[in-house]
Amino acid sequence: MKISDANKSMMPGINGTKTGKSKVKTAFQEVMNQVAERGGKEAGVPASVNTAHASPNITPPQLIRDLEGQDGIATRYRLMKEVENTLDLAGFYTQKLGDPGVKTTSLEPLVNHLEAKMEDLRFLQNNGKIDEELKAIVSDLDITLGTEVARFRRGDYS
Repeated sequence: MKISDANKSMMPGINGTKTGKSKVKTAFQEVMNQVAERGGKEAGVPASVNTAHASPNITPPQLIRDLEGQDGIATRYRLMKEVENTLDLAGFYTQKLGDPGVKTTSLEPLVNHLEAKMEDLRFLQNNGKIDEELKAIVSDLDITLGTEVARFRRGDYS
């Protein structure tokens, strides 16, 4: 079978040499060469950092961004997601509780899960740096769910 030239690539430089080295210089390659020639001095690396023997995959300590406060943001996000999931679970519990075809005794595992969610919320609330507004929401949710769990355990819905 003869291979024809009909399947040539439309990209410049692709069909050129077979050595694997392209003769076409791209703008990106030129920029990378300029940065390499300057030794990274204009790319944000402080002059005090010797990059001559540094691996390109290792960031000098001076370039590492200060992550102070990132833990608080992550805790807040996690707490907000936990509140959202707990509210969804409480809505599901309310639907099942209002369904006349569902026996209240079958809701025991769901109530146990609500209690576990309450414990998770308390843990995140007490161990994280969160706003007062978010603390108030979590506190209200904790009280509401605690009341519902107590009513269920007391037998108000039987």
